[in-house]
Amino acid sequence: MIRRVLSFLIAGIVFGWGYGASSDGTSSHTVTIRIERINKITLKEGNSADTLQWDTDLQNKKITVSSYPTSENPGIRVQAVHCKGGIPNGLVSVMDVDQDFVNPMSRNRGHCGLNYSLSKNCDNERKAGESMRISYTITDR
Repeated sequence: MIRRVLSFLIAGIVFGWGYGASSDGTSSHTVTIRIERINKITLKEGNSADTLQWDTDLQNKKITVSSYPTSENPGIRVQAVHCKGGIPNGLVSVMDVDQDFVNPMSRNRGHCGLNYSLSKNCDNERKAGESMRISYTITDR
């Protein structure tokens, strides 16, 4: 009896039970690879100076600066100094609308120091103690 069962199993393997393990069929699937674009900007605060750093792998980008909240005459200006990886736009008045700050910026890493100042016609007494949020943004040129 054991011989019969063993013979039957061997015949089944040879003549078709092994069909699931054969390589006659094909199978496929679709793989989607998504590569995230790099578009990062950071502000490093230091004891003597602040530094803006950026990293992008996109072309035709610039950095803008804006503020919130604003007053009639904000009077605050900022300048990018010792800039690497972009062309600074000189002394820029910080307002509630985006102002070009570094334009263009290169397609890689870059950085610049930040020098803040008050405009000559600014009311220094009024500005003492006021706070303002200044934002730097990477955007299309």
